[in-house]
Amino acid sequence: MQRAQWQAIAIGAGFMAVIAAIVSGRLPRWLRIALVLGLVVLAGGGGLYVFRYATNPKTLTVAVSSLDGNVVQLLPAIATQMASNGSPDG
Repeated sequence: MQRAQWQAIAIGAGFMAVIAAIVSGRLPRWLRIALVLGLVVLAGGGGLYVFRYATNPKTLTVAVSSLDGNVVQLLPAIATQMASNGSPDG
């Protein structure tokens, strides 16, 4: 086995040992409470990060060859339509 695989096995075994100690009550009460609160804080932070990433506004960029012609009239019409439909890119 490679070193990375052994490390993954060791981390997994350590994690399972901590979970088993929490469940069996072999850790002091204050340490169990601290571990659970730490996990709650990590889960809340991860949820907040995902929420902010998912609701982050997007920018739509369109490349055109020149500014003369129908493109100047077409792009504002597309933007208006996207805004009226409630598109996240609008």
